[in-house]
Amino acid sequence: MKTDNFCKENRPEAKKKLRLPDQLELVMEDGTVYRVRSFFVAEQQMGDVLDALSLEKVNREN
Repeated sequence: MKTDNFCKENRPEAKKKLRLPDQLELVMEDGTVYRVRSFFVAEQQMGDVLDALSLEKVNREN
């Protein structure tokens, strides 16, 4: 894949890191499914991601 080669050539330290899942699905109590891409998850811990999604849902309902 072109992207993998680009990362290895330009960022040798990227070889040592573990890959994150491409996508994470969160199923809420009401059945709503949130799909979170790894680029978002990589910057924050999962608790922060869940808090952000919960706040977004509350804001949309109000």
